[in-house]
Amino acid sequence: MYKVRLELDGLAVKVASTGAKALILIGSERPDLVLLDVLLPHGGGFKVLEFIRSQPKLSSLRVIVLSGSNAPGVLEQASAMGANSVLLKPGAFRDLVNLAASLHATWSTARRLSPESSPPGDVIHLTAR
Repeated sequence: MYKVRLELDGLAVKVASTGAKALILIGSERPDLVLLDVLLPHGGGFKVLEFIRSQPKLSSLRVIVLSGSNAPGVLEQASAMGANSVLLKPGAFRDLVNLAASLHATWSTARRLSPESSPPGDVIHLTAR
C-alpha cells in the first residue's frame, strides 16, 4: 500500500521483505528514508534499527518505524532506539490510505527543507509479509 502510493507521487521505492534483505539493501542503496516494520521476519525491525544506528555512515538515516502491534513497550522501544518517528499502523484500509498520504506529505516537506536530499530519492519500505 505505502509503496504504490509513494511511487504514484514520483518517489523511488525499494522493498525488502526480511531483516537480512533489508540490511543488504540499506547498505547498498543508501536511502533517504526507511519505513521499517517492527515485525520484519529474519532479523526483525528492531535489529535492523539497531544496525542502522550503530553504523557511522548510516546513523543520520531517517527511520520511521511502523507497528501493527499496540503491545506495551513496542513503540517506546523503537523511539528509545533512535527511530525518528514511530507510528501505529491502522487496521482499517481507508486509514491506511490516509497514513500513506500523510507520510508522503511529510516526506515531501522534509525533502524541500533539507538541501542534502535530491529528488527523486529512495524510500525503502520494509514490511512483514
